[in-house]
Parts: sequence; structure tokens; C-alpha cells
Amino acid sequence: PEPQHLYEMRHQDCRRYIRQQDLTLARSELELLTKSLRPWRGQPPWQAQLNARVLGTLAWLTEALGDVNASKRYALWRTQLST
Repeated sequence: PEPQHLYEMRHQDCRRYIRQQDLTLARSELELLTKSLRPWRGQPPWQAQLNARVLGTLAWLTEALGDVNASKRYALWRTQLST
């Protein structure tokens, strides 16, 4: 597993892609980051919190891209995390 600061940097990079309006790349990178942060028993609290932020960003982004089904799915996953 990557150290916390590397995960945080990857999330910041995704937010930069959004600001640069490269939404497809941002979505792809956020989805990869979500897979890396996938919840597991004993997950450190910071990882669950970051995963919630990433899923929130993904829910917003996919809705902006018109993918309502994915947006709802990411929002649901976010609410199911215990942060």
C-alpha cells in the first residue's frame, strides 16, 4: 500500500485535472484511486476519510458528465463507508 501522502497527492492531481477541464482523465484517475482505497477491515481512519472524499468527487464529476447512474452508485458507496 502507498503511504498516505501519496494517496493525497493523487487526489490533488485529480482535482487539478478537473480545474484544467480534463474531466475524462480526472474520472479515470479517480476511479483507479478508489480501487486502491477500497475499504477493508482494519482500514486506517485516514484511508476511509480519503476514500469518502474521492467518492464524493466522483459522484459530483460523473453527474456533471451526465452519467447519473454512476453518480448515484458512487454517492451510495460513499454513504456506506464508516468514516
